[in-house]
Amino acid sequence: MFDRPEEFDPNRDGLARHLSLGHGIHNCVGDSLARLEMETALAALARRQPGLRLVRPEVVSYKPLTQFQSPRELRVTPLA
Repeated sequence: MFDRPEEFDPNRDGLARHLSLGHGIHNCVGDSLARLEMETALAALARRQPGLRLVRPEVVSYKPLTQFQSPRELRVTPLA
């Protein structure tokens, strides 16, 4: 799908074309593990950067998914 798939590049072209964890009958069998990994990573981030806050929490937009709500993005900033 992507050139250099082993590299993390959130600005690469064509990000909307991948299926990621999918949904419905095309749901990834590893999605539970991926969600647990994300929960662990976010908990570690919160411990290391306890002052992080949403930049503008009133403008969080969500992806149109049927199974759960997922924000399109969450911009954070350190508490001053």
